Amino acid sequence: MASFRAFGIANSSRQLPAGLLTGFFGLMLIIGAWSGIFYLTARDHREETGRIRSENAIMARAFEEYARRVMRTADNALLYLKKEYEKNGAVSESMRSFGELTKEDLSAVQVALSDKDGFLVYSAVPLKGPLNISDREHFQVHLKDPDAGLFVGKPLKTQATGTWSFFLSRRLDNPDGSFAGIVSLGLDPFYFGKVYDNIILGDFRSGLIVGTDHIVRVRISPATKMVGDDISGYSPVFREAAQSSVGHYELISAVDNKERMASYRAMPDYPLIVIVSILKGPALANFESRKKVYHTGTLIFSVFVAGFCFFLIRAEIRSKKSSLTVQRELVERKKAEDALRVSEKRFRELARMLPEIVFEMDEAGMVTFVNEQAFKVTDFTKKDIQNGFPAVNFLVPEERERGAKAIKDILGGALSRGLDFTLLGKNGATFPVMIFASPILDEGQASGLRGIIVDVSRLKETEAKLIQAQKMEAVGILTGGIAHDFNNIIQAISGFLNLSLMSGKLDEKNEDWLKKADASCSRAAELVHGLLTFSRKKELRLQSVDMNAEIKNSVAILERTLPQTLGIELSLAEEILCVKADPIQVEHILLNLASNSNDALGGRGKIRISTRSFEIREPVKGWQVEPGRYVRLSVEDDGEGMDEDTIRHIFDPFFTTKEVGKGTGLGLAIVYGLVKEHGGYIECVSKKGVGTAFHLYFPATGECPAFVPSFMKEGTAPSERKPTLLVADDNEGVLETVSEALKNEGMLVFEAASGEEALDLYRQNQGIIDLVVLDVGMPGMGGLQCLKELRRINPSCKVIIATGYALPAVPADDEGRFADSILSKPYRLNELIEEIFKVAGQR
Repeated sequence: MASFRAFGIANSSRQLPAGLLTGFFGLMLIIGAWSGIFYLTARDHREETGRIRSENAIMARAFEEYARRVMRTADNALLYLKKEYEKNGAVSESMRSFGELTKEDLSAVQVALSDKDGFLVYSAVPLKGPLNISDREHFQVHLKDPDAGLFVGKPLKTQATGTWSFFLSRRLDNPDGSFAGIVSLGLDPFYFGKVYDNIILGDFRSGLIVGTDHIVRVRISPATKMVGDDISGYSPVFREAAQSSVGHYELISAVDNKERMASYRAMPDYPLIVIVSILKGPALANFESRKKVYHTGTLIFSVFVAGFCFFLIRAEIRSKKSSLTVQRELVERKKAEDALRVSEKRFRELARMLPEIVFEMDEAGMVTFVNEQAFKVTDFTKKDIQNGFPAVNFLVPEERERGAKAIKDILGGALSRGLDFTLLGKNGATFPVMIFASPILDEGQASGLRGIIVDVSRLKETEAKLIQAQKMEAVGILTGGIAHDFNNIIQAISGFLNLSLMSGKLDEKNEDWLKKADASCSRAAELVHGLLTFSRKKELRLQSVDMNAEIKNSVAILERTLPQTLGIELSLAEEILCVKADPIQVEHILLNLASNSNDALGGRGKIRISTRSFEIREPVKGWQVEPGRYVRLSVEDDGEGMDEDTIRHIFDPFFTTKEVGKGTGLGLAIVYGLVKEHGGYIECVSKKGVGTAFHLYFPATGECPAFVPSFMKEGTAPSERKPTLLVADDNEGVLETVSEALKNEGMLVFEAASGEEALDLYRQNQGIIDLVVLDVGMPGMGGLQCLKELRRINPSCKVIIATGYALPAVPADDEGRFADSILSKPYRLNELIEEIFKVAGQR
């Protein structure tokens, strides 16, 4: 009995430590579980916060890059206008053209130049009257500080347009460094919101561009506008930016009194800070949901462990409690899986709605996801992607190696600030894009890439048109300068040839040679005329003309010159179409276009020429053409046509598709220059193997008045005495040939090599000099200034201007008195003699 009792006591003593051990073990499990879940929750919170900050940072970076490009483009425009103004000392035609082109940029609302007193001397936006901006901040900054550089002003409502804008401005200086005024460009603060709209930022994000002066320049938000507000009172961004140019912070917004998570980037080149923020509550909603699941699961686990330990003591309860706990755990797990599926579906739906391509790829570079936009743009199918598709195959072959390197760099942690590539569709179509991408992180390790692809075709097309317009303008300036020098050379050669032919001392053979040389001079003069026409430096004699009548006159010439196997079909408007034009140049245009059509048709076929009235409702890109009524002249053929590359160059000087020796390449360049000088524009439509059509648009005018040439007006009776002349030209050859020819006609000639010398001779011989022949481009005073001085000495002095430059009109002195005549070099000596007699009143 004693032994039995002893056995029971011993057994009880062994059971008690086992129960304590089980309880201790259960307690440790519970403590460990909660420790683990607290660690997991903290890590999940860090990762979720990091992800949100990363997304904010990516959007801030993209927003910054876009803002930087807009600011840089605007500053380049300011620098160009500043350079042009300081070079010319006034608003030039090229500046006005540039201002008109800048208006087509959706981000710009105004381009203006003011003088030193603040009055606008140029405005891209039409003004109702004089406008003074001397009280504006950006004007005062440049007035007081010559070294201010680029100044970014506060947002304000412009006096010219009444719309919100913030101005970028630069100081204009006189040659002596004194203040000449400012050039400014107004940017639309709401334009950025149109580019980065709510589809990209989401429902809970907003974007800001704020100056270091604490004033908001741009606000992108679905709910509120803050442009012009001072946020220094509640935003810590300025304190953070003082420590680091890139970072993150949290704040309670004064706009909606809600907590937000923000990322910022200070722009190093401009006094601006880009901020992207998101509401903290919605941003961490998924995390809070997961946190609740974690805590619930851990609580269930704790109950399970406690119950399990208790079940060891209470076997009956253990089985029942254990079964219930397992069921609850399964239910909660299913809920978590459902929540994950909903989150994934939400992402896919958002990607489907975006107008840009959204993609994901694994670390091997294989595409794992693209949205519907990718299939629309590239013509690839879901089957192509599902079968395994390398991401670089979306690029043209020559860019795939660079694309593979970019993927590797981003997976390695490099930042993607917008990469330029050329996308390749399944059908072979290509178009320029900009790619933004970031790594997909799995526990800190990159497991792939995710990003968007933005089509920049329109931007590239606009840049190309601007470059082409600038190139044509530069070529025009160059050819105009060259043509002037050639005119003087040709004039001298032609003069000596004319003198030799006029001498009458040549045998038949030498006379024939000189006539051929003189004919070559004429052909050279025609070539120079073409160069001046292209460069728009050849004077146009504009008058109101009936376009249909001019075409009929030109067709009469064409029918005599073109092959008989080539027909001309006219389809002219029934009404009278009047334009302000130079009839000779209209004929020149038609002859050039018909010649091109003849070459394309090989001398057989039909050329169709038609006219019609046409209404232009919007400005034409690349041309200084205002909306209004125009007359459209069309020249069409069914020839071999042209490809796109040829069409891009057809108006370039000396570009030709003809064989060597057949054509100068100036025909269409001359047409281009003439149409532009008439205030119109030209377009070419052509397709290989189909044919070509040129459509020319001329500004329409009212009724066509009868034109009476000036030489038909009543003149002065001829004089018996031959006139005495003063000839001024800095070219020795021209001066010698002209003087010799006039002396041969029995005239007394005084010679001068400069404007100053001409004035001295005129003062000494004023009583006997009847007429002065002046060159324009002389060194020193120059011909035009000499004309003014001559008229001061003798208001009735008769003057003929003879020059290699082309003038827009017959030059006038300070009081508006015109030169009596103008001759364009090169001219024939008999033409000069005839003009002298006309001006002197002896013809």
